[in-house]
Amino acid sequence: MNLKNLTFLLALLLLSCQKSTPTTEEEEAKTQLPNFEYLVEATEIKRVPSNSLSILSGIYLSRDLTFDFNDVTGYNIVYKTQHNDETIEASGLLLIPAVNTPLPLISFQHGTMRNHHDTPSNFNLDRNEATIGAVVAGIGYIVAMPDYIGYGTTADLEHPYEVGSSLGSSALDMLRAAKEYLDHEAIQLSEKLFIGGYSEGGYASMALLQQIEQNTSLKVTHAALGAGAYNKTAFSKAIASKDMPLNFMTTYLWVLHTYNTLYSELSKPWSYYVNAPYASQLEAITDWKTHSDWEGLETNPQKLFTTTLLDDLVDENSNVIKTVLAQNDRYDWAPKTPITLFHGTEDDYVFPLNSQTAYEAISNKGGTITYIALEGHNHQTAIIPYLEQTLQLFEGLK
Repeated sequence: MNLKNLTFLLALLLLSCQKSTPTTEEEEAKTQLPNFEYLVEATEIKRVPSNSLSILSGIYLSRDLTFDFNDVTGYNIVYKTQHNDETIEASGLLLIPAVNTPLPLISFQHGTMRNHHDTPSNFNLDRNEATIGAVVAGIGYIVAMPDYIGYGTTADLEHPYEVGSSLGSSALDMLRAAKEYLDHEAIQLSEKLFIGGYSEGGYASMALLQQIEQNTSLKVTHAALGAGAYNKTAFSKAIASKDMPLNFMTTYLWVLHTYNTLYSELSKPWSYYVNAPYASQLEAITDWKTHSDWEGLETNPQKLFTTTLLDDLVDENSNVIKTVLAQNDRYDWAPKTPITLFHGTEDDYVFPLNSQTAYEAISNKGGTITYIALEGHNHQTAIIPYLEQTLQLFEGLK
């Protein structure tokens, strides 16, 4: 399908979706909600009819996978979570199919996002994860999708990119708020709880699973995670060891900026990390989420990074930056939940070593874990096989 036809198709789908305009009674009912521990507000966005979801599934899923679809309603969930030791109001998308029987719940975490248009709680039907979430919900799941801090209601804040503690807690509190809303509306859940996510969403899902097991009594049925950067320490060392242009250097720099900003033990000028003239170029960036002008930036680590940074990353001894990286590692632990990891063997963005080392470490600690190498796939082309196999896995456990 070419881009013109796809754009036309999506335009038709958008027209077929019914936006919700709250009545006075609905607005009054909203103000009468109980004082929940996490949930602040739930606002209906729009309903997507089953025939639209059936068409959309043909874009994302193989024709060998056929499902009966239900209408799905999307809700903008506003909830309380913690950020920098303060309580703030974050947002996310809750997708509920028109089914009267108890349904399984999926917490699905989105990948790296630079376009606010794609924020889940906007619920724009496009080539994004909110649309994938709607397709999955239409099959017969309730789907909770956190925006993360830095998007939606918190768009004015910096996104804590690849910070495990923040991604895990914001996703967990979204899940808690979703369960409060479902209970209040007497929408029945089955005993099945699944976790999924790809790329940053895979890493966020591993962080979420760890927080669920350490801080709650919730029982997760299965976690299917795709191409996450679980092993920050080894991944950073591998990047620093490359002597070639790297296609995704800008996102690696975004992670470095985030850690340098959030961890006071770092807090260095860019000249500490990168050589001239690139330090001044990076110092001038005001919004890392949406920045797109990278003209002239060196992408070979040996030419871009200072000797100091390269030495710190490959040094076997402990140092400040390796300590920060280790705080964000999410691969070496013993989960109670069965996990399936997916990773493209040709992934030059999030190197497969992340899933390989996670598989080895969790196996050695007695965890139940499976590693599926998606042969011949890179970071982009592995997404569809990940989605299809995850859906088949969840359907078998449903």
